[in-house]
Amino acid sequence: MSMWNKLTGELIDIVEFVDPARDTLVYRFERYNNEIKYGAQLVVREGQQAIFVNEGKLAEVFAPGTYRLETKNLPILSTLLGWKYGFESPFKAEVYFVGTRQYLDQKWGTQNPITLQDAHFGLVELRAYGTCAYSVTDSAAFLREVVGTSGIVQTDVIQGQLRSQIVTHFSDQLIAMKIGVENLVGQQGELATALLPKINADLAKLGVALSQFTVENMSLPDALRDEIFKYSRLNRVDLNALTKLNSAEAIENISLKPGGAAGMGGDLAMGLAMAANLGNALGGNAGAATTAVPENYFVALAGEQQGPFSAAQLSAMIQQRKVTADTRVWRAGMSEWVRGGDEPTVAQMLAQVPPPLPPGA
Repeated sequence: MSMWNKLTGELIDIVEFVDPARDTLVYRFERYNNEIKYGAQLVVREGQQAIFVNEGKLAEVFAPGTYRLETKNLPILSTLLGWKYGFESPFKAEVYFVGTRQYLDQKWGTQNPITLQDAHFGLVELRAYGTCAYSVTDSAAFLREVVGTSGIVQTDVIQGQLRSQIVTHFSDQLIAMKIGVENLVGQQGELATALLPKINADLAKLGVALSQFTVENMSLPDALRDEIFKYSRLNRVDLNALTKLNSAEAIENISLKPGGAAGMGGDLAMGLAMAANLGNALGGNAGAATTAVPENYFVALAGEQQGPFSAAQLSAMIQQRKVTADTRVWRAGMSEWVRGGDEPTVAQMLAQVPPPLPPGA
């Protein structure tokens, strides 16, 4: 500050703040040595509050309006400074302007994916983002808990705290609502409504509250999304037609191998068996359409429980000989783990796999 400003600083008789950027939450009014002329005019605009702080202690809070800074308008500060009979000289105090308007269209998002346990698809990773609007509802609490000694606080300072509170409650709320990942899109509004009061309960101690909160998008890994789409289509398909299509494709693919149709006897049988197995595993009866969701199996491998696996996934593991007749399996409705060869559906899948080739074959 120049010498002229130092000498004339006490003569400035209007205390006000206009935010040109519209992203300032708190601004400390700059005065030389924090001295304010007695009788100066304080202008507090709509969407603001002004707080006077004396020696680190909150003294006065002013709502929107225009005030003359004198004893009658500064009762607490007058007591702290010992103004028993008025005061004519400049006095020292810090003045903070706190924005209390709505800060709209604030972005939030999960910086890292949230891990959830889904009943059908096991552990899944989810990302989400949206918008919110908030305001400072308790200027004194906000000054104490967030501002501290900062001269200026802008909206980006509180974004991290907002994100933390949102993510903390996000996964808990999904579990409480028992929403399957395949149904997330249709539940975004309901999820946002349920989250809003819980987030605000944590923000209250900071003197902040959300007035609006939206979940605009929830995204899953591409592989899982594709699997969900596949199951969605299978729930609406004629499995009899699907089995015939798979059989025809298997015959066509095998016939293109060296030797053509003459050498495809064993491969043809395997292709037809796999196509039939797909129909049986997904529908139980390839001759009729079904809307049943494929059953999910847990498998004991290397002494550890793994899964859940869909029937299609389990069939692939059997084809790769990772699951055998002696492998223990379990699905919903079973009282205990059983050998794969003793579970009817798994046994049917096992029956479609040829035994290992004899030595020297």
